[in-house]
Amino acid sequence: MTIELATGSVCFTQESDSCGEGIQALDVSMEDAGAGKFFVIKTDRWAFDKIGDLEALLAKVKQMFDQGDGE
Repeated sequence: MTIELATGSVCFTQESDSCGEGIQALDVSMEDAGAGKFFVIKTDRWAFDKIGDLEALLAKVKQMFDQGDGE
């Protein structure tokens, strides 16, 4: 029997940036419509200084889902 993590969501939060107010939230989901997993991103506001910061968050989510696959 193969058990696979098919869908799920991770919510990251951070303090407000200097142009925003309140806590910022970034919801990253992995979904699979049958042809393979893909990312879905939802946020009202998420600020970052470097592209690598966002890439690192996405890599962390991918790693979580890759670890959920297996027998």
